[in-house]
Amino acid sequence: MPEKYGLWPGVVAIVADVEMYCVPCAAMVYGISSMQMVVDGIPGWQGLVDYAGNSFGVVLYGSEDVHTMYCGRCLERLCDEECRCYQPGQAECWQQYGRFLERR
Repeated sequence: MPEKYGLWPGVVAIVADVEMYCVPCAAMVYGISSMQMVVDGIPGWQGLVDYAGNSFGVVLYGSEDVHTMYCGRCLERLCDEECRCYQPGQAECWQQYGRFLERR
């Protein structure tokens, strides 16, 4: 299961332009103090940007945004390991139709 950080319901990833990183990798790429501001929701965090000028966003635990996703740096799963999005055939269905295959 991905670690949860911050005062939010649990930040599991940081996203800016096209990459989604787990919190430890985001801290390595963008700086520990900046990412700590983001996950703690410290006023002014919305003004922080990545190297291309894109604003950071948080991805919360349990969000549909993490289904089938992996960290862009360390390749750790970002969704709960128990989620069916990692089961065979489910990722393709989710990415194409935005839903999972029916269980039989």
